[in-house]
Amino acid sequence: MRAYVLDASVTLKWFFADRDNEHFTERATALLWAAHQRQIAFRQPPHWLAEVAAVLSREILTVA
Repeated sequence: MRAYVLDASVTLKWFFADRDNEHFTERATALLWAAHQRQIAFRQPPHWLAEVAAVLSREILTVA
C-alpha cells in the first residue's frame, strides 16, 4: 500500500470543498476516498494537526 504525506492545504480542501475559489478539491477528495477504500494510507508529521487546527480556528473566528 502506498503512503502519502499530505500538506495541510490538501486536508483543508476537504472542509472547504464547496467554495468557488477553492481549486483542486476533486483531487483532494479522490485521495480521501482512496484512503477510505484502503487503497492508500496517510502518514502525517506531528505538526500537521496544529496547522489544520490553526486554519480552521481562524475560519471559525472570521465567520462568527
